[in-house]
Amino acid sequence: MAARGIKEFGLALAIAVGVDATLVRCILVPATMTLLGPANWWAPGPLRRLHQRLGLHEAPVHPVGPPAAKALATADVSR
Repeated sequence: MAARGIKEFGLALAIAVGVDATLVRCILVPATMTLLGPANWWAPGPLRRLHQRLGLHEAPVHPVGPPAAKALATADVSR
């Protein structure tokens, strides 16, 4: 009888992991982040001040084409 309970628990756990992976992480989290926009990255005041004081910043994003296009743009084509 105990083995049946363990099997039921294992099946329920597998279903819960599957629902979490598909519904929550693939649908709900991206949708919520899109709806919240900039408010999604809110930080409490003390944490924000600590972050600024330590100088932790993301690298600036520069749109760059594929590496091959960049190499062609800088190549000497006067030959």
